[in-house]
Amino acid sequence: MGICAKLRASSWAYPTAVLSLYGFFANCRVAEPFLTPYLIGPNKNISGEVVTNYLFPIWTYSYLAFLFPVFLLTDFLRHKPLIVVQGLFLVTNYVLLCFAPGLPAMVFLQVH
Repeated sequence: MGICAKLRASSWAYPTAVLSLYGFFANCRVAEPFLTPYLIGPNKNISGEVVTNYLFPIWTYSYLAFLFPVFLLTDFLRHKPLIVVQGLFLVTNYVLLCFAPGLPAMVFLQVH
């Protein structure tokens, strides 16, 4: 019996492996190293000090604030609806990042 068949036969290992792979690929964001130069550059024209001291802390603390409620919601609704919603939010986030003008839009994007 192959490893995939053994994994599927297990009641907990297969969903755990699939969710772990999804979590890895959902957080593998290739645009992150280019985000600060993009925000500072001529496209968005936000100062480096505002990006470093204002935008990125909003991102960190909003992530921390939403972590526990999303965990409870995931436990209540199961994983599939929240995976679809997270995928839609990630796509919307990058579309708004490219086309939304101004600092208020960037603050809104940092709260996800």
